[in-house]
Amino acid sequence: MNNMKDVCFRYFNGTSSAEEERAILEFIREKDENRQTFEDWEKEWKQHTPGYPQIFSFNRIKSEIKRRKAARRRKYIMYSSAAAAVLIVAGATLHSYVGETEVPENHVVETGFNEKTKIVLPDNSTVWLNAGSSLTYSEDFIAQTREVSLTGEAYFDVTKMPDAPFIVHVSGSDITVKGTRFNVTAYSNEAEIATSLIEGSIIFASEKVSVEMIPGEQLVYNVYTEDITKTKTDTRPSISWINGKLDYASISLQKLLERLSSLYGVEFHYTPMKYKNRQFRIKLNDSEPIEDILNAISVILPIEYSIDGNSITVTES
Repeated sequence: MNNMKDVCFRYFNGTSSAEEERAILEFIREKDENRQTFEDWEKEWKQHTPGYPQIFSFNRIKSEIKRRKAARRRKYIMYSSAAAAVLIVAGATLHSYVGETEVPENHVVETGFNEKTKIVLPDNSTVWLNAGSSLTYSEDFIAQTREVSLTGEAYFDVTKMPDAPFIVHVSGSDITVKGTRFNVTAYSNEAEIATSLIEGSIIFASEKVSVEMIPGEQLVYNVYTEDITKTKTDTRPSISWINGKLDYASISLQKLLERLSSLYGVEFHYTPMKYKNRQFRIKLNDSEPIEDILNAISVILPIEYSIDGNSITVTES
């Protein structure tokens, strides 16, 4: 039992193997009491990881194991087909052909709506992934290059490796670092990429522009107009989501609704009129139901809303 507890803690830390995750699944399936034990261990782990509340679930284990199995099956089929072709055409041996054509597997970590998770990469860099986000990296992450692709929002604490820059690919742009802490927001349904630098230095580069940043700066890049702005600001609110907060010193209602759409998986119908250029300050808990969030907003701005499934209509009073 103690050994299984250690395995579960490695899963919570993002360092478990596929075999260990299968063992966790079998443990949970064995009896209902084991599922409760798993949840108790999760609570214990959270208590010893202050400041970074994580959300794990039985379904996440099943979906991750299913994804890894499917990836391995695809890899096996590719190897088998390639080897058969070589045997027919050239009479080459199976082992030599498979060794020459092996393609690294991509690891994909995804979060659901209103869910967060923590990832420890092979180089010991740590990534906190916000709701509705996806992070992709290759299994030869360190051997070849330290590159990841991000959709959504993530906070990076990158291990310093002077000879191996760390690159984040987001919506056609790249963020290059050598060891630093920064936050990136790049949801596919939002027009802007925002980067806030906490520590170190990074270079943000699109097709037409390259900008170096220093700590305490925020950069906003419009993927459609290619306009870019860089400002000196308090970067602490940009990572408040790690602690379960929505903290914006100045934001328009339209942009706030776009962000809520990304985090909660809902679709807003809103045409800004009176509040088109109105900026306001807001700080909320992101674990609250969307209805409570909208009620809080209506205290600041006189709005009304109606909910129909995942569709929300907002009107100005």
